[in-house]
Amino acid sequence: MLPVKSGDKRPKAPSGSGHGLRARSRNHADRSRRTSQRLARVLGARWYARDSRRSARPDVIVAAESAVKTGIDSRDREGDAVSSTSSSAGESRRKEEEGTMMRHLCQIGDFVRRLRVQARVGELSRAPLRLLRLQLCGDTAECDWMARPADAWDADLPKSVGDRNASAQALKDAIAVRDLLFGVLPDLNAAAFRVYRQSADSQVELIIAGSVNRGERAPAVVRSLAMRAKLFGLQFWLDEGILETLQPDEYAVNW
Repeated sequence: MLPVKSGDKRPKAPSGSGHGLRARSRNHADRSRRTSQRLARVLGARWYARDSRRSARPDVIVAAESAVKTGIDSRDREGDAVSSTSSSAGESRRKEEEGTMMRHLCQIGDFVRRLRVQARVGELSRAPLRLLRLQLCGDTAECDWMARPADAWDADLPKSVGDRNASAQALKDAIAVRDLLFGVLPDLNAAAFRVYRQSADSQVELIIAGSVNRGERAPAVVRSLAMRAKLFGLQFWLDEGILETLQPDEYAVNW
């Protein structure tokens, strides 16, 4: 038996034990997690810096870190289960996971950019639609936004006319956001929507909620805007064509 040199801290594990691979896998997962967290902070800081020049708070909060949560968690689980695999296979898997994470981040950015362009002006209101939050976790998402107020040209008309136009526009926007979200994110299967509006006394009111799924369809023969929105899974109350504020027990979202 060979003597151990005095300068050695501990004996090396046998090459076939897999301890070295497990340690490297855990270290790599930790580095990946730290990298994704830094990327999320950088993206959030950029959105805040750009939007804070126009208002006191950012218009968009994108949970980029949650978009890569699935990839990080799966890498941790695989790292714990590694026994003895070739380095080439591990490198290939790492590149595939990083490619998936970058694809998700690019899809989020594409959705936000296209929404800003398409939602800049509505059919019944020229006011902008403001995205408040977008969060992805696996094949589900949560998306919140502020509905457009009544058009400035409706100010000289009876208030009920402007409120009906703003309500119809909010329903149109909800259907458009659903189509855009599932179109840009092909891996997404379901999403929870919450649509708010700002009242005359600056209070925030929830007017539309619900869980939409990719497989849901509204027949082309259905002409009613409200009925089409209901068929897609959206929940709301209309009183003479005006959206009413939802109560907490009316918008519980069930996946």
